[in-house]
Formats: sequence, structure tokens, C-alpha cells
Amino acid sequence: MTTQQPPAASLRIRNSALALVVRDGHLLLGHGDWPRPGTWWLPGGGQWPGETLTACVVREVLEETGVRVKTGPLLWLREYVPANHPGEPITDADGHRVEALFACSVVSEPERLGGIVPDDYQSGIAWVPVEKASGLRLIPAHLRNRLPALVAQAAEGQARARYEGDVA
Repeated sequence: MTTQQPPAASLRIRNSALALVVRDGHLLLGHGDWPRPGTWWLPGGGQWPGETLTACVVREVLEETGVRVKTGPLLWLREYVPANHPGEPITDADGHRVEALFACSVVSEPERLGGIVPDDYQSGIAWVPVEKASGLRLIPAHLRNRLPALVAQAAEGQARARYEGDVA
């Protein structure tokens, strides 16, 4: 059996790394109006060629928030193929994301949160009480249900990496 692949020009796979940063019962989150108004997300972003995922998450958190972090255990590996999730507001219909989520701890933070290279759609960064974070419009949406368990695992130092599959 032969699997036909799409033309190379239309196939894009993007690796990224996200940080679950919890301090004093608060979660570090970015917010803005992408892909919908009032959306919140974990800091992180795309991996550069030659960069490890752990180096990627440290760089991305600093760029977006101004916070320096130390990378801890891998919590999840998630894929997202937008074509498999009609109705989701994510735009990369021809893309495929592979996303690693790491527990991270704060090394240092600025007096005022704010990144040196924030994303264009980012309007702010905030420390949000963990118990309120699940009630926000989070992306990925899958994070809302998994957040309490992920925070508990990271806090207990018992993080177990889990393959989440292709979830929105």
C-alpha cells in the first residue's frame, strides 16, 4: 500500500515549545485578540533550525514575557492538524503543529512583565491565579481540561510526559 503525500510546497510542519510556569499559585499567561478576542495562552513558540526544544522554550518565554525560566520535565507532546478540526479559529489550514509543553520554573523576572520581542497579536502578559485559568478562553482549548492535572504534576515533581495526539 502506497501513501500519497501532498506536494512538498504545501506541506508545513512546525515544531514549537510551550512553558507551564507556576509561581505562588499563579500561572504565567499571554493574552490578546488572536485567534478570537479575549484569548489566553501559555508562553512559547516556534523552534528554530538547530535549536533544541528546551532552548526554544527558554528563548520564547524571555521574548514574550521578559521572564527567564529554567526548563523542567516534558509534560506533553501534542499535534494539531487544522484540517482535522473544522470550525476551529486557527488559520494554518495547510499546517501541522507538533508542540512540546514543559514545566518551567522562574529564574528571574523583570520589575514589570513584558517581552523584548512580543508576538504581534499579544496585548499583554499576566500572572493569573491557577484556579481562574481554566475558566478563561485558553488555546489550545484542550488545555482547559488538562490544566489542573498538569499544574499538580509539575508542582509535585511527578510530571509524566504524555502524548496527547491530534487535539484542538
